[in-house]
Amino acid sequence: MAKEIERLELAVDRDLVLAIGTAKELIETGCKTILTKKGIAFTKSEDLGDLTKRSPESYNSCRKESRTKRKAQTT
Repeated sequence: MAKEIERLELAVDRDLVLAIGTAKELIETGCKTILTKKGIAFTKSEDLGDLTKRSPESYNSCRKESRTKRKAQTT
């Protein structure tokens, strides 16, 4: 990811279209990583809009895990 961020930073002044495309790819990769780690299925055809709409599903999964862990620690 560090390479993508560096490429994005360099492209902002030289090639705005490349910078925007790189940012989009970075966000898509982040969403896919989170969904995969949370065991939430997605298809290869889902675009950025589809993936970000799935964020609440992932977020709710994280919140449930955190509550379960806290509850286990206090008992």
